[in-house]
Amino acid sequence: MKKHINLFTMLLLFFLNSPVFALVPASHYALIVDAGSTGSRLHLFEYTNESKIPVIHDLFSESVKPGLSSYENNPQAAGVSLKKPLDDALAELKKRQVDPATVSLSVLATAGMRLLPEDKQTAIYNNVSLYIKSNYP
Repeated sequence: MKKHINLFTMLLLFFLNSPVFALVPASHYALIVDAGSTGSRLHLFEYTNESKIPVIHDLFSESVKPGLSSYENNPQAAGVSLKKPLDDALAELKKRQVDPATVSLSVLATAGMRLLPEDKQTAIYNNVSLYIKSNYP
């Protein structure tokens, strides 16, 4: 009889810990910076994979001007131009008790950056990347 109880207990724990029986879907977070020609817009998204189609919520957003392409002749200032929205997003993550190191960050540029010569684009992207890696988890 004791063997059956142990087996039942192990099976119950297995099923209760499986994703099928999860009571609360696991949330994931992503930061996306839409670096447009006139400004950069940062969005914090929360998403779950509770079904085949993820459920996505825009939790926080903030904008800054000018856009990254305006740093064509001063690429060293491109990264620091994102400081305020990145700092505010970090504060929002802490408020929600989310470890920032688990959050992906993507910087996506639109027409303004694509119109710049490739060497100027590279200088801006490198500065943004270095600034983020040096100042954020």
